[in-house]
Amino acid sequence: MEAPSYLYLFNGAGGDFPAGVFHSKGEADAFVREYSLSGTLTRYPIGTLIYDYALEKGWFEIKREYQRESDFIQQFSSAYLEHFHYERGKGEGESSKEEERYERGSDDANSQRRGFIYVFVGHNAQFPAGLFHSRMEAERYIKKYSLSGYLTRYPVGVSVYDYMIKTERFRAKSQQQRSPKFVQRFANSAAVEYFRYDRGRADDEFPSLDDLLDESENET
Repeated sequence: MEAPSYLYLFNGAGGDFPAGVFHSKGEADAFVREYSLSGTLTRYPIGTLIYDYALEKGWFEIKREYQRESDFIQQFSSAYLEHFHYERGKGEGESSKEEERYERGSDDANSQRRGFIYVFVGHNAQFPAGLFHSRMEAERYIKKYSLSGYLTRYPVGVSVYDYMIKTERFRAKSQQQRSPKFVQRFANSAAVEYFRYDRGRADDEFPSLDDLLDESENET
């Protein structure tokens, strides 16, 4: 297995989806501190499910039949993944201000290397089940294990909240929409591309009502 690259995902307390994906811990620390957020930052490998990654690493061993089932796999995470907890902007082992400035760089430098990543969050999962370079790469795993959940295309190096403001797709209209709880839960906006899967099949794979009506007319 080729050594994977990694990214850092911040899951805000109370949020159903990650609030942001970052190149480094220093980059994430700066975002968390700026908005005084609470949650968990986790270092994720790219291009695999955490379930497969944990098996490959020997962190996990299948001992029960239910551990091969879709519901288990799409909710699987591992405490062995490097992770950090934050409370009101303060966390363990925070990067220094110098590291943050180095990691964040200029706006131009960040925009050049930003790119996008696909994050799969399984149905009823607390944390994402995997990160992928493309939708096609993610679907190989989703179909292999017949998973249900959401695959979302995230900008890398910026929070969803800041991304939506910078691209003028969202504007905070009240103090509540500037609060830490709002920012750390702000994710999976309709303006960020996402796909829903049910037992390995995507919404756009299901026949539409028009298709079904056409089929019924052809049969008569």
